[in-house]
Amino acid sequence: MKEIYIKKLVLFCCLFTFTSSLFAQFELSITAPTSAVASYTLVLGNGGTLPTGDISSELFSHTGLACDTIVSAGASGKITLIDRGTCGFNVKLEAARRAGSIAVVICNSTAAAPIPAEANPKVPFPVFMVSQADCQKIRTAITGGAVTGKI
Repeated sequence: MKEIYIKKLVLFCCLFTFTSSLFAQFELSITAPTSAVASYTLVLGNGGTLPTGDISSELFSHTGLACDTIVSAGASGKITLIDRGTCGFNVKLEAARRAGSIAVVICNSTAAAPIPAEANPKVPFPVFMVSQADCQKIRTAITGGAVTGKI
């Protein structure tokens, strides 16, 4: 009887750890320029890999929905912001992967709470989602010049 209890407890702990990491909240901290310094809540999507440490890079804001072509060469080595809408997350993530992004932040297309992205095991980077309002603030900062952030 004691053995069954221990097995159930171990199974519960493993399941809790796994699901809490899938729906964990992260933070995007804008670190430069000083005029744009702020922090934004991100939801970890279940597409891509789990972050294993801090991701620090310049941010790249993709114009459009990333539904048909490679995001842009400007996304290479950067955290890429892509709008939600029209096509599935997998199409957007594949475009970002081909462009060399190191992480993707999907910008919600409505005022609703961010949701996790679809799974895509071929995506070699973490995927997050941010609220529509926060994405607008981040993009406004990017229009002022290069913006560096850390997740």
